[in-house]
Amino acid sequence: MINHSNKFLLAFILLILCCLTITGCGKNDLNIKKVSFLKKQPNQHRYRYISKGNVPCGKLFWRFDTKTQISSSPAIDKHKLYIATKNGIIYAINKYNGTLYWKTPLGHHISKSSPEIYSNYVSIGADNGNLFLLDKSNGRIIWRCRANSSIFSTPEVHKANIYFGSRDRNIYSFNLSTGQKNWAFGTQGPIESSPTIFKDVLYFGSYDGNLYAIDLLCPKKKRVFSTQGHIVSKPVISGNNIYFGSTDKHIYAVSLKSFKPVWKKRLKGIVAATPACYKGSVFVGDGKGYFYSISAKTGNINWQHKTGGSILGSAGVVDSHVYIASGDKNLYSFNTKNGQLMWAFKTDFPLFSSPVINDSTVFLATKKGVIYALK
Repeated sequence: MINHSNKFLLAFILLILCCLTITGCGKNDLNIKKVSFLKKQPNQHRYRYISKGNVPCGKLFWRFDTKTQISSSPAIDKHKLYIATKNGIIYAINKYNGTLYWKTPLGHHISKSSPEIYSNYVSIGADNGNLFLLDKSNGRIIWRCRANSSIFSTPEVHKANIYFGSRDRNIYSFNLSTGQKNWAFGTQGPIESSPTIFKDVLYFGSYDGNLYAIDLLCPKKKRVFSTQGHIVSKPVISGNNIYFGSTDKHIYAVSLKSFKPVWKKRLKGIVAATPACYKGSVFVGDGKGYFYSISAKTGNINWQHKTGGSILGSAGVVDSHVYIASGDKNLYSFNTKNGQLMWAFKTDFPLFSSPVINDSTVFLATKKGVIYALK
């Protein structure tokens, strides 16, 4: 397992050293029609970091085998779980029993982008630069637009527009109803970081080492915070700070008001995962397989554990339990306060995506395409 983890980490580092030429953005329409969008419902979400209810105890509920690779994370909406596979098929699965509702081949590989659910629709980015909007009830493709390079970023919806980054170095805004481009904002490096929007400001990271804050009312206005590595994790806002990791092996807390550092903490490995914030602690893993609880206020490490593989996905939290997946094939459950290991569930394949928690169940996908539901 150590050799496998080292190979994966080496491949990941080689990937992040890639650099593409700055290009523009074109549009490729497919069956475009006007659609009416509702406000995002409280039970619709992409990553469920914080959940309430009964705590999952690591018992297998059901499993579903897609028979291909999965690198992205699941999304849950009401009674359905949505997941995309490496070969470009998006699945809608009954979250209670693991039966298939529908699956739609998109015709292009999907490496990292995860489904984004909004109203009656689900969107996702593909490796060839297409962003798809589908009807979540039946998987029908409504429209697609196209950037000039791969979309590893997970889209974010805000006020009837959709935002996503591309490896062509641009962050994009498209109109949800028509699929028409509103604007593109260029950086000096590929963008794999998924955007976060808070009070009409869009936050995202770039391979150029910068965290950007763009005013959505005037996209040319921006603030920049620089690191010494690539930023591929999604920024997370909690309280007065924004938290994110970098491949310079640091996790950062930056003030939303001043956009200056509150603290930074050097970890053992690169930080590609999105932090999870809960009750004054920041939970995050690194490329060396360490999982940390860090004080959100000071940056001091509360506790840490070493797993046997790289941690590239994000943690999920239910009450006093935090869940993290590792490349060593295990899903771990720790006590949030003292770091005590509660249980570990061994799967058949490495885990590099994020677990999602909903209705007292934790859902996770393995690299080889098996989806697990644990109670």
